[in-house]
Amino acid sequence: MNNSVNQLSTLKALPISTHGKRQSGFILLAVLVILLLISGLTALMMSQNSVDVRSVLYHQNQSKLLITADQATMNLWQLPPERLVQMAQAETWLASLLSTNNDFTKIYTAQSCDNWQTFTIGTLDDPPLQCHHTAPLLLWQAAYIEPIGKDHYLHRLSQNTPPQQSTSDLQDSDHESTDQKAADHEILHLRLYAIAAQNSEGIAQCEELLYQAHIAACLSEHGVIHKISVAEWLIERQTTSKTDPASETVTTFTITPLRIYDIRSMRE
Repeated sequence: MNNSVNQLSTLKALPISTHGKRQSGFILLAVLVILLLISGLTALMMSQNSVDVRSVLYHQNQSKLLITADQATMNLWQLPPERLVQMAQAETWLASLLSTNNDFTKIYTAQSCDNWQTFTIGTLDDPPLQCHHTAPLLLWQAAYIEPIGKDHYLHRLSQNTPPQQSTSDLQDSDHESTDQKAADHEILHLRLYAIAAQNSEGIAQCEELLYQAHIAACLSEHGVIHKISVAEWLIERQTTSKTDPASETVTTFTITPLRIYDIRSMRE
């Protein structure tokens, strides 16, 4: 009888012990799941914070690109025409582009890596200027000048638009000499590019294409985020020589601002 009671007690105890083990296993599993969720959320938050930091730095760099390129162009664009005329008659990149010794069957270019403190003059046939930048933001500038033919729309524009400035240090228009020869009249189109871009190996290759929108296409092809500010002027140059060979040649400039715009390649 006692043996039967003991066996019954043992049988009743077994399910209780198994149930307790199962309950403990479920609790342990729940704890592990909670820990995994906490770890996952923590990693996600850290990753999101890292993305936010990169995003902030990216947009800061983007803003610097915009400001750098705009300032480089606006510094010249905002100059009064009188100042531009002075530049055309002094030892500057503009005067070098406008040199009467230039053969305007070619496109002349001026390039600078240091905001025109130093510059090189050449044509599109010459080897390009190589800027050796170390800063994370690059800036270089290029200017091109081309003659305008009589059939070009800008030539007609110059005839219909009153000049904003026409001056010369060498000529007094109130006392024109009667022994002047016919004036040599030229109309030239000047474009100035200020290029700001993030540091990239592709930039060195793109510097060979600093003409019109080719630079933008090249930078985009190499995945370089950039901003290009462009300014355009119309320059009329009238050179008058006198019958007396000993007399100096008189040159008059008329400079008219045309437009300013930008070319961007930005990832938002």
